[in-house]
Amino acid sequence: FDYEDLRQVKVFMNIFETKEDQGPLTFLPADISHQVQRAIGRVLGRVQDERIYEGGGRNHEVKLIGPPGSGAFLDTSRCLHYGSRCNRRDRVVLIIQFLNCYSAFRPTAPFTVPSDLPGFEPDLVQKLALGID
Repeated sequence: FDYEDLRQVKVFMNIFETKEDQGPLTFLPADISHQVQRAIGRVLGRVQDERIYEGGGRNHEVKLIGPPGSGAFLDTSRCLHYGSRCNRRDRVVLIIQFLNCYSAFRPTAPFTVPSDLPGFEPDLVQKLALGID
């Protein structure tokens, strides 16, 4: 499990049917995550499962499994979550992230532009969208 540190909303939509053996996104609802946080203390980064369960998170997990088009809107900064554990098959999920306008100034991904990419000269909006300098 882990928390992210910015308020946001992410849209997760299954492109193809997603089953348990594909390591679906799994989360605790915000109210349960808040209870766990009060019990174990606010932690940024990864938290061992047993610590989450000791804090009251056991049996509250929601798994995003289902047919194409199923999914969820989720604030991953408020909901403990994990994904891609013990997956035996790949899954295809559309993920759209909405952040506040100042979040683009914080690095969101280690994205580097290949130096041999001909003709790629991103404008300011493209740079902000890709998280590059």
